[in-house]
Amino acid sequence: MLRAVWEGALTQTPGRVRKGDLKINARGRVVPKRRSAHSSKVCKLNGWADNWRKWCHAAAAVRQEQGITGFAKLNKADKSPDNSLYVKVLERWAKSKANSMTLASAGV
Repeated sequence: MLRAVWEGALTQTPGRVRKGDLKINARGRVVPKRRSAHSSKVCKLNGWADNWRKWCHAAAAVRQEQGITGFAKLNKADKSPDNSLYVKVLERWAKSKANSMTLASAGV
């Protein structure tokens, strides 16, 4: 429905959402502006965005240290050979999280 309104096939959705109320998100999907703004706000308030950003930075740093390019699984299973990469990323992520907690408690 939202895509049809965005492309002009419909003037509004049954919930009366018009093209001016819509936007394209980072993944290229058509979403309501209000829902997008609300989700961004909730994401920042509960810390999910910051936590995900730290995980991605930790994974990128470990991959760069080990010279890994292309696809590499981060497998949580204990017996898997991919587990060592997961454990290293987890340690790096925990360290960055601890650093941010000490900075926050210090008031920086």
